[in-house]
Amino acid sequence: MQIKSVKKITNKSKRYDIEVDVNHNFFANNILVHNCSATYFIKKMNFFRTIFGVCSRTVYKKTKDNSYYWQIAIKEDIEKKLKIARKDLNIDICIQGEIIGPKIQKNKYKLTELQLYVYNVFNIKTQKYFTYYDILEFCKNYNFKMVPIVTPHFNPKDCYLNNMCVNSIVELSKGKSAINPKTTREGIVVRAIDGQKKLSFKVINPDFLLEHGE
Repeated sequence: MQIKSVKKITNKSKRYDIEVDVNHNFFANNILVHNCSATYFIKKMNFFRTIFGVCSRTVYKKTKDNSYYWQIAIKEDIEKKLKIARKDLNIDICIQGEIIGPKIQKNKYKLTELQLYVYNVFNIKTQKYFTYYDILEFCKNYNFKMVPIVTPHFNPKDCYLNNMCVNSIVELSKGKSAINPKTTREGIVVRAIDGQKKLSFKVINPDFLLEHGE
């Protein structure tokens, strides 16, 4: 597939979210698109009012519903955790994570319940992401699951991908899941450890694609 052209839309027509409610998927060019990235935040509006927010990938879900996003918020007691974190750290906080489990993308990790794995923590006031080390500490202190680290024994202070070719990185993506060792992992996400550099890319495990016929 090649991009033939890119055009800037300059009109002021309305834009609409095209996700299907509850399942949060849609068809684009006859391809079923699904993304269960979730965002939760706590923010002090004034002396009397602090708000807790739940968002899908594209929508601020102000009203509590039966979506995966709210199910996880209730199950993990995220509002309470973030309120405690805000009081401890004295900052407005946003977390981002991936929801996996039953009825999501065929539950390829064979989980019995929904789970949230955090991959970002964000200081709303300073508009800065937490570093790798700060996310580890945050998740530990406030009882969140962090996305599994594929290579936990390497020294993150080193540039781990130095001198690695594409084939080597693809090989790194292979293996069993850290969430369920009986299943093949989908792949890996490579990111900068300082939280600020705009480096983030996903490497799909080719064995996973073959196993699931994708």
